[in-house]
Amino acid sequence: MEGQFSMMAEYGGFMFGLRRSRCVQWVIVVIMIAGPSSIRAAAPSSWPNACGDGRVDVVVDDFEEAPLWEFCCSDRGLPIVGIEPGQGCSGGALAVNYDLNGGDWFVIWRSFSSPIDLSDMTHLRLALRSGDQGAHHNFQIKLVNSGASGDHIYWVVAESTVDLPVWRPLYFDLREFRCGNEATCASDVPFNPAAVTRIEVAVARCLRNGEECEQPVVDEAVLFLDELAAVNLRPGGPHRLSQTEFERLAPSSDLRASTGRAILEHQDPDNGLVPAWFDEASPNYNTYAQAIALHVLVDEYRTTRDRGFKNAAKRLAESLLGLQSENGFWFTDYKFEGGKVVPRDPTCTGGETEPEDVDRCSWVGNTAWAVIALDRARNGKMGRRLRAKLDASIEQAVSWMRSQIGRIDEYPELITVGLEGNISSYFGLLAGRDHAVAQGLGEAIYRNGWDPEQERMKIGAGPADFATAMDTAGSWGTTLLMCLGRKAEALSSQGYAATVLRTISFGSDNAAGRFLTGYGDIAGPFTITSEFAAQGAAVGIMGSSHVMGELLALQNSEGAFPGSTDDWYGGQIPPWTTTWTGVSPTAWVYFVQSGDPLLALCPCNAAKKVRATLKRDGMLIAKVRVRKSRLPEGSRLTFDNSCDQPLQCSVDSRGRCEVEWNDQTGPCTVSLVGCPDSAKEVGSRRSS
Repeated sequence: MEGQFSMMAEYGGFMFGLRRSRCVQWVIVVIMIAGPSSIRAAAPSSWPNACGDGRVDVVVDDFEEAPLWEFCCSDRGLPIVGIEPGQGCSGGALAVNYDLNGGDWFVIWRSFSSPIDLSDMTHLRLALRSGDQGAHHNFQIKLVNSGASGDHIYWVVAESTVDLPVWRPLYFDLREFRCGNEATCASDVPFNPAAVTRIEVAVARCLRNGEECEQPVVDEAVLFLDELAAVNLRPGGPHRLSQTEFERLAPSSDLRASTGRAILEHQDPDNGLVPAWFDEASPNYNTYAQAIALHVLVDEYRTTRDRGFKNAAKRLAESLLGLQSENGFWFTDYKFEGGKVVPRDPTCTGGETEPEDVDRCSWVGNTAWAVIALDRARNGKMGRRLRAKLDASIEQAVSWMRSQIGRIDEYPELITVGLEGNISSYFGLLAGRDHAVAQGLGEAIYRNGWDPEQERMKIGAGPADFATAMDTAGSWGTTLLMCLGRKAEALSSQGYAATVLRTISFGSDNAAGRFLTGYGDIAGPFTITSEFAAQGAAVGIMGSSHVMGELLALQNSEGAFPGSTDDWYGGQIPPWTTTWTGVSPTAWVYFVQSGDPLLALCPCNAAKKVRATLKRDGMLIAKVRVRKSRLPEGSRLTFDNSCDQPLQCSVDSRGRCEVEWNDQTGPCTVSLVGCPDSAKEVGSRRSS
């Protein structure tokens, strides 16, 4: 099967740009290896990435020989860890018996007789399974370079991952590994993948503010390890999927109507807001959830002319306007308390100045989505009086977003280190008609977030921000690339996301009564989600038809979709998935039917008319006129040509933009990148 998946995560109450682990102590499993195995698994034959599926280039350790492993050390005199043979996902495995009672971490290892060379690889892949789902402990894998100055140890942390109930292969980009030993890495010695002398895996207590990350916690457990392997996921690698075109789905009017109705019927009749999660006892009115709910209500009114949707949209829009701060932003999320709607975090006042506090209290991505939705409402025939208020609100929010650019010294072109906040802000600025600032931010996102080696969008701008996320690599980041006129990069990034994020549900105990395959949101991947799979499908990721077919089995009788088939938390950038039904998964299934709300904001949508002409001398000329009120002079557009390379032009003072190709014979298809409906076919010596 070539392409199919799904998943959803509410980022701990708000949409993080980049989530960092705050757990500070670890159980460490150190693996020191005598030499990589030459074992190569058979060619993959099924959808999900799975232990033993053959989607690796070399197996470093198949864990068939437990005596090769040794106990290294632990803190506070913990009992020696038991290392025994176990049953693997394919053959044998390593069974690590441990007890953290009275301590925080331990280490086992296996050493190499000579350094191994991983420089041709991009990722490590290691399969895990827990013997007890209550073992909510951190997992850490380390790579070691040994030298005259000592061991230089580089690691990646996967928070609360030792409780995985089923075998899962986890992907770790080699560039995620950062030195964690200040004594030996004081000079910031870069990791050398060509000279790995030891591999360490760490599992430890997951602590946040002195408390266990998840409770209750089982201290005595068994961790199973299998198939430590390496894989090259650069373009052209044998296990890297290549996407050559976007997969378009035929919309379902029934599915659109049922998901739109589900959101309408969960609107609170008193405050006009929609709970982010329909099954949550104490409603969380997350601003992002309110924004996409409003977008759905507006779109459904425009489609059906049902005044029930119009009235609901107006109530929700008015509620959002009432919650906007005097500085223009919205708090990340809200709750109903004391007879009114207040910020969910009681410590948030609106006067935060430190970037970390601003992100916690008023995540810029949520404000950006509020602008996107309010812009949709002002174009949705909601009435003149409301439109005037919407205009003022959007202008105020856009001003605040502009003021956030440059707040981080290390990244003066950006708003957040994580890409999601920047990408959302780019589209928020477009919705707010500030195209010049949006264009500058979009280009800065590309400069700081594009990975030229693997040809995909990163999760953040930081030097170790190479974890894989659907929203940046496979959906919203893909749409950004399209809006910037970078179709080839968008397709390549989606191919990468499809490669890494294919997964399967933990079991068959779900609405479908069977195992379901789909996409995860962040590598791992761990389990399928609805929102992020639908995000990918909305912009045409490969396997979209399969993914949506699988997801359809999860829709409940009210028309709503759950976040996932499984409740789960953990990973390098820990996703939180839930079986609750809610706005985000339901809305994104809706958008697959109605159209990607972000793609509709691309600058090319300001085009009034596109013309393409193939002349007798072989010159192909493409022209476009734009609405100058929506796209100012100097804005850049990109034309795609099926017969040649894409070309970019700048909008002139008359609102025109033109490109030329020589030596064309046709037939050729010319279109504005990001706007597939603008396609013009030329094959004769006349205007098309």
